[in-house]
Amino acid sequence: MKRRMTEYLLFPFILLVISCMLTESAMFSQAAFAALKLCATTLIPVLFPFSVLSGFLIFSGAADRIFLPWAKLPARLLGCEEQAVCAVFLGMLCGYPIGAVTLAALYHSGAVSKSTAERLPACCTNASPVFLIAVVGSRLLHSAKAGVMLLLIHILAAVLTGILMRTNDASRCPERQNASAMLPAEAFTKAVQSGSMTMISVSGFVIIFSVICRMVCRILPRQPVISAVLCGLMELTNGLYVLSEAALDPRIKFLFFAVLTGFSGFCVHFQVLSCLLPEGISGTTYLKGKLIHAVISLLLAVPFSMTLTEIPAAAAAFSSPVPVSDFLLTAVWAIFSFAMFFTFLWKFADRCAIIKKR
Repeated sequence: MKRRMTEYLLFPFILLVISCMLTESAMFSQAAFAALKLCATTLIPVLFPFSVLSGFLIFSGAADRIFLPWAKLPARLLGCEEQAVCAVFLGMLCGYPIGAVTLAALYHSGAVSKSTAERLPACCTNASPVFLIAVVGSRLLHSAKAGVMLLLIHILAAVLTGILMRTNDASRCPERQNASAMLPAEAFTKAVQSGSMTMISVSGFVIIFSVICRMVCRILPRQPVISAVLCGLMELTNGLYVLSEAALDPRIKFLFFAVLTGFSGFCVHFQVLSCLLPEGISGTTYLKGKLIHAVISLLLAVPFSMTLTEIPAAAAAFSSPVPVSDFLLTAVWAIFSFAMFFTFLWKFADRCAIIKKR
């Protein structure tokens, strides 16, 4: 019965998508081309070297020699193995989805328990400092100070999320036998192959979600704030760019940016799940953790936003603020999107082999 209900709900949605793509094929082709250009000029050049580096550190065993000497305190704080600290720091420094890729490699090699592999992705899946300061802060909010604040909020919220989600399961799990370290040449070869497959997967998700974002903007052309928030929930970068052009008070934008970067967007979620699910790691705990990350980001962003005394010059170009009705409608759309996404994952994802329930 539930399966038929799902099919009845998905069928009109699929028809709507097909009809939109047929009637606006040129626009969607441009969206896909722009996303492909973004991947080729920005995403792959930035992420691929870090992906290869993280893979080489794990496969060669160098991560243990680099991170273990000073990983005891962070491991106790997060309730995880000391080897997992490598994934946390690489995730904070390198951006999406390097932390999850590193953690999946650690679990595959036997360095961390399944409990850690399920809980920690919510803590180590973060935006990079370069993205938050240079792109979000300086370019979109026209304030480097705002970018630094977003970085502090993002990191602090990630650490607090990891602390709130810590359990004693790791200590009760039987110790796994770590795989022997590979020779440097073998580790480098495997790291390049693994990084290449990761980039293909990441680029595919970015392209398809960019097309979906363009579709949302096409359907809701008169509600730019709603379109921006929905785009941000689906694909973070496009959503933030659209939101930066909306007629909102800069402090309200700052709150939206903090929440969206904390949640990361469905595009990032599927990138992370594409790394975790092949290893048999459930994604339910990760998705719950990203909700916690978004809520904590909002709570931390409120006092930070009050310290933003300078108003970006670009904000003066807006003639009038967004009506309260539009803001409330945006909130309703956001809550509805969250509810529909996680209801689908919880009710039907097990049948669709997306998430393995316990």
